[in-house]
Amino acid sequence: MTQSMQVAVWLIGMLVLVVLTWRARRWLRARSHREFEDLVFRTPAGPLPGREMTVIKRVVHPGTSALGSARGSAFYYCKGPGPSYFMAMREAPDAHRGEGTPGAWVVTPLTPERLRGALAGDEDALGRAFGDVIEDRLRA
Repeated sequence: MTQSMQVAVWLIGMLVLVVLTWRARRWLRARSHREFEDLVFRTPAGPLPGREMTVIKRVVHPGTSALGSARGSAFYYCKGPGPSYFMAMREAPDAHRGEGTPGAWVVTPLTPERLRGALAGDEDALGRAFGDVIEDRLRA
């Protein structure tokens, strides 16, 4: 095989890898969202499904990241009536159950202060959560 053919095969292989990674990320994001919609949140107005919560920020880690997030983990910061604030975390699949088995979801209520800390540096998410004043500036 000539060198130009080897380069072409390598480029095709890289392209296939990129496409497969992109599709896997889309699939994981959609799966996490469907699971989130079926969660039940205990709000001051009573139990509500995830589909009725306002998602403030969503972070999905399809693979192990530089930050050490486990493969398949997802974090949803959301707001309910009251207002009430929550972090819903999808744990990574358990290696003992197999990669296709979804991890468990853990829903944690958050105080406004803890949510502000979790969203620090993300002005858009802070605006969705609190809407009015962010770092001494008015949001329109």
